[in-house]
Amino acid sequence: MPSTRAREASGSDNISAVRTSKKSMTQVELTAVKKAAGLIEEKQSGKDGNRDMLKKIGQYLESTYQEVKGLKEALIKQEMMIKEQSEMIREQSNTIQALQTQEQLDTVASTPAMTTYAAVVDRQPSHQQDTQLVPLARPTLVNTLFCTIDTSRVGEQDKAKTQIANIRQQIEKEMRGNKETENWRCAAMIKDPKTADRIKVVCRHEDEMQQIKEAAQKIEIPGIRILRNQLYPVKIDNANRTAVLDADGNILSGTAEILGKENNVSIAKISWLSKKDSNKAYRSMVIYVTKATEARRLIEGNYFDIAGESAYTRVFEP
Repeated sequence: MPSTRAREASGSDNISAVRTSKKSMTQVELTAVKKAAGLIEEKQSGKDGNRDMLKKIGQYLESTYQEVKGLKEALIKQEMMIKEQSEMIREQSNTIQALQTQEQLDTVASTPAMTTYAAVVDRQPSHQQDTQLVPLARPTLVNTLFCTIDTSRVGEQDKAKTQIANIRQQIEKEMRGNKETENWRCAAMIKDPKTADRIKVVCRHEDEMQQIKEAAQKIEIPGIRILRNQLYPVKIDNANRTAVLDADGNILSGTAEILGKENNVSIAKISWLSKKDSNKAYRSMVIYVTKATEARRLIEGNYFDIAGESAYTRVFEP
């Protein structure tokens, strides 16, 4: 049986071993805790880094959005400026074309017909009195007799041939085929202010207009067209509403034919100028006749009969 000292020595060794074991376990635990803390710190640091990155991305996106928004606003302003400038240029262009047209028409009004042409007219007394174009006021495209040449269907390869000078030369060459008109010249040729592809050939009377149409049809440019006969508008003031419109404000059926017979003119169509829902008994309208001589006669006569009641005629200005 071991002695007391031996048992004490053995117990001391056991205690020492236990302490050593506990110390080792404590060190292991501390190491594990440190590793865990390190991992947690790394993860936390990663989260903070991600948070910072997301914050920076958000700031970048906000900055980009503000830039795009600013560019969009600037683009809208530029589009508005371009639109305003285009409108201004269009108005100026229309004004310039109208002035050029008026200058050409003034020249026509102040230039007498050539002697050789007058001799031809003298030989045709049947239309001289009815078709003599003596304007009440300065001529405009509304009250001037002309035929229209359309070049919109001419191919690109032939566009250069549609210049006014070239078309005028071909018409005059064709018109001078007879000895009596060997010195004939166009009264005027004008670009349509509203449609650049159309050329208006001013005519002295309706017979000449027919001759010019025949000559224009021989122009050697593929795609060129001679438009149908034009209509001549005449404004009618103080027109009796009930004699022209029905209860719904529409032109009564057969009105153009009836009024045409009453005034001895050929009316192609009628347009009511005033508001159809107006209750006023007398307002304005415009009639479109097929002959320039008829339009001129109505304007010079000052009156237009509607169911026996006279209204006033005026030059129509759109």
